[in-house]
Amino acid sequence: MNTQITLVINNMLTEAAKQKASDIHLLRGSKPVLRIDHKLVEMGAADILTEEFLQDFLKVVLNEKEQADLQEKKVVKTVYVLEGKVRFRVSAHFQKGGLSVGLKLINPRVHSLDDLNLGSNFKKLASFNEGLIVLSGPYNSGKSTILAAVIEEINRTKNKNIVTIEDPVEYIFINDKSIIEQRQVGRDVNSFLEGIEQCRDEDVDVVVVTGSDGPHIIQPIVDMASSGRLVFFVTDSVSVIHTLERILAAFPAAQQQRAREMLAETLVSICSFRLLSRSTGSGGALAYGMLFSNASVQSLLRDGKIAQLITSMQTSQAEGMITLDQQLFMLVQQGVITPEVALEEAVDKNNLRAKLRG
Repeated sequence: MNTQITLVINNMLTEAAKQKASDIHLLRGSKPVLRIDHKLVEMGAADILTEEFLQDFLKVVLNEKEQADLQEKKVVKTVYVLEGKVRFRVSAHFQKGGLSVGLKLINPRVHSLDDLNLGSNFKKLASFNEGLIVLSGPYNSGKSTILAAVIEEINRTKNKNIVTIEDPVEYIFINDKSIIEQRQVGRDVNSFLEGIEQCRDEDVDVVVVTGSDGPHIIQPIVDMASSGRLVFFVTDSVSVIHTLERILAAFPAAQQQRAREMLAETLVSICSFRLLSRSTGSGGALAYGMLFSNASVQSLLRDGKIAQLITSMQTSQAEGMITLDQQLFMLVQQGVITPEVALEEAVDKNNLRAKLRG
């Protein structure tokens, strides 16, 4: 590969990292576009991107197998390491018959929960030894960073065998009190399902599944969580209730009662995240809804009264529970986010609007 092309690419990525961009978008016929503090900003000094440049770009960041996968499957995900330091998650695909590339900057180190100013609720997630914990939220909601911090808390404080199944592997862990194996789909295992099935027959304490929420893997994940392991599962569902509905929908109609019983027995927590623009300054503000299982939650799950779980969350703050809308209201009251941002993200917009007016 032409060293001049490599230099141009590395300079572009270095500049994006310097500007603290969370994402980079490369499309034919446009300049590179950065996402900085939730806003899209054109990289003004850069040239208009051509198809030839994008092809050369992918020859630098993809290996031969990944290039072949892109041509066959029309999409490929991987991680590119710039000069051995800065890691980018890469998603290459096609649009309008031409190449398109998205890159997400991965923090070079795993933050601790203390680094992220996340309190006892999140350390509580790391305290469990078995069951199912689900982290949900849309793209760029912070769930991957928070999950990494929770896993690092386990790594730092407990003697566990942890296996992650990822596509691709993002954060790199260093063994502390625990040992951590990170298996990448397509490289170390053929599929998420195969990776989960391997863990079933191995001496594994904690299983982490990220990068896919296809319905075909939900049943095996719930089964794994009922086998005495602690299972973390990451999904892009937008709320606690939506997450539960998606999990149950993965089971056939004839198995719904069994699915509700299994969830009642195995579910530990569901956390739903948003990363929002602050009203002043730079950086993002984290908002989340958090459900922890208790006797009331288990009873509602068994009876299929999923919508009523909102009431349990609203009235159980002493147990660490909170709804996303309650968090949004608090952040507005504290001046962290604007009412407009809160209403855009609210689950019950009318109720939050009334509270803000009151």
